[in-house]
Amino acid sequence: MQCELTVAAQGENAKKLAGLKPGSQVKATGSITRAGTNSRNLLMWIEQFSEE
Repeated sequence: MQCELTVAAQGENAKKLAGLKPGSQVKATGSITRAGTNSRNLLMWIEQFSEE
């Protein structure tokens, strides 16, 4: 099964992710929720990540 989701980060994680080159692969952990109350889109908030 495949799905598409939007990924978001805050603080230091956002700064580190912004510095990655396009196409970089990362392993991330966090929480997944709906993007809005009635939305079918998924949103993942990154809590930790590492470059692969």
